[in-house]
Amino acid sequence: MTRYRRERWEGKGEQDLLVAYATVLSEQVAGRLVRLPMQLPISSGEALVVRREWADHPRTLALADLLRQRLGPWALTHGELVMTPPPSGP
Repeated sequence: MTRYRRERWEGKGEQDLLVAYATVLSEQVAGRLVRLPMQLPISSGEALVVRREWADHPRTLALADLLRQRLGPWALTHGELVMTPPPSGP
């Protein structure tokens, strides 16, 4: 997969209509989307991946905390967004 870029996707479907799955986070990037009244049998997620030796670095921990703070309000209003606690230990 590559990073979503509007110019690669927008206006490329027949009559500018494209059906695809999205998440709460991708909706923020994509802009105007219309949700269809259906549930898909898939799960997706996001992860912060760092080298093992940087896992406990203060900047890594601060970044992870910042991401949790920013996503927290969305998790309260979007039930499909589930926040998991940080891993404990190696």
